[in-house]
Amino acid sequence: MVLAVTILCFLGEPLHVMREVRRVLRPNGTFVIGELGRYSSWALRRRVRGWLGSSRWKEAHFWALGELRQLLRQAGFRVTGSRGCVYYPPFGLAARIVGEHDHVFSFLGQFDAAFLAVRAENS
Repeated sequence: MVLAVTILCFLGEPLHVMREVRRVLRPNGTFVIGELGRYSSWALRRRVRGWLGSSRWKEAHFWALGELRQLLRQAGFRVTGSRGCVYYPPFGLAARIVGEHDHVFSFLGQFDAAFLAVRAENS
């Protein structure tokens, strides 16, 4: 199994990395990617940091679920599942108030999820 968590947003050539993961992963091995969702307030907060000069977030690319799935397929993986989670905002008081009701927002699916996870197998 290979687990990649919030690394793709920093890569200039993610497809190259995906292909390398596939090369070293045994047949039928599992690859799980976790990334900040493009449409979440968490990603927005980091985009603003980039606009304000943060070198860490200036060039970051935030992913939509369809993009992650497509990237995995292009690299030769078979996508076997996906989930979104964390629907509350990353802002102190709001997170405390809304966070305990986070499960209620899961009906939204992956849209607006702060965190997206996609599972794929090496075919």
